[in-house]
Amino acid sequence: VAIHPMHWHQRNAITFVLTDVSRERVRLNKLQSIANYDTLTQIYNRHYGMEVLNEWLSEGKNFILCFADIDNLKYVNDRFGHSEGDQYIIHVSKILCEFSRDAVVCRIGGDEFMLLAQNRSLDEAKEQLEILRNRLANNKGDQHAAYERSISYGIIPVGSDNTLLASDLLNAADEKMYEYKRAYKKRHRSKQGDF
Repeated sequence: VAIHPMHWHQRNAITFVLTDVSRERVRLNKLQSIANYDTLTQIYNRHYGMEVLNEWLSEGKNFILCFADIDNLKYVNDRFGHSEGDQYIIHVSKILCEFSRDAVVCRIGGDEFMLLAQNRSLDEAKEQLEILRNRLANNKGDQHAAYERSISYGIIPVGSDNTLLASDLLNAADEKMYEYKRAYKKRHRSKQGDF
């Protein structure tokens, strides 16, 4: 609604001009969706996740940052095709969204995800992620694909006294994820040796 004063028949008057902006609003909503959401998984994308991360850092919030990586995605793509690989990615994104209702989960790369959650201790976050990891491993999906589904993750607690940049925190969480991945492979090999 636009309001315009005018002079009409020697009197002061006001005109109201109504403009239908519903098409423009739909277009803007579509652009907003493209800007903030990953097209494959329909969860938040890297752009949105980094905005939230930087916002929480500037506000001095206490939260955990988790960097998660899908295990064996290249093998799945090579052996079963990219369509199955896409289903694997979608399934992992759904599992990660079960962390909590208020967590921000975003896909930041092909097989990489970032999860941000406030009011969680490091131990609580590890426990919840292990539950989700086990749920993923025990659910083979619709086609009962002949491969193990799993994720590796690294978690960094971030406090109000944090002085690191977002990129430094991501690098630290990424390194923790690789430590987890190496430890898991070592455990897995030793279990296979027991048979």
